[in-house]
Amino acid sequence: ATILVDTLVAELLCDEISKLRLKFLKFVLGEDSVMRSHSLLADRRDKRKVQEDESRWIRLQLISKAREEALCQSDLMKRRAINAMKKEEQQDGLVILNAIYGVLDNETGKWIETSDKSASKLHMMDATTQLQFWVESSALHMSGVSKQHCLGFYDVAACVSEEDWRKSEVDSKDVSNLGLFQRLRNIVGMSNSMDNRRDLVAALQVRYKWAGHEFVKMFHDEDTIDLP
Repeated sequence: ATILVDTLVAELLCDEISKLRLKFLKFVLGEDSVMRSHSLLADRRDKRKVQEDESRWIRLQLISKAREEALCQSDLMKRRAINAMKKEEQQDGLVILNAIYGVLDNETGKWIETSDKSASKLHMMDATTQLQFWVESSALHMSGVSKQHCLGFYDVAACVSEEDWRKSEVDSKDVSNLGLFQRLRNIVGMSNSMDNRRDLVAALQVRYKWAGHEFVKMFHDEDTIDLP
């Protein structure tokens, strides 16, 4: 009975304090049961928020450190990359004009915008220097492994917050039209969490010049890259 009361309170309050809803619940379930359940839910939300804030801070520290290391590696690669670019330009060979490694929405084919302002620029990185560094004899080959393991790269997908992984209310099927049983299943964790997650993938977009022509190609993270 207690679990049912807690679930009903969570369901009807929808994480919002509403005087009208509280009045209705007190009338149906009794004031003591409702206020006790409402207090417990508030405590759970507060604890969850503290845990989420701590996890977000730790995640950002680790990401920032990985990004700094990648930038240091990129700086060390720059001289050779510039020399390789000049050589390729002289022989009308392979010149990397621009390369972006970031997180892509697989459904829309567009780069994502993160809602986490503190990490708003971390989920995308410039990989132009890194790719030009590996160009040799007018060709670029990168094996089919995640590019986060390559010199000068870091894990951009780790920069995406849990909030950004979830589909928005507009993207997901209208939650307001779900039946009571399904909404209760969502609250107690019985629903499949994967149903509400966006199809986000790390990807590498390369714009390059070869034999006097410009090209643009998109690769998924673990694709083998062979250019031109």
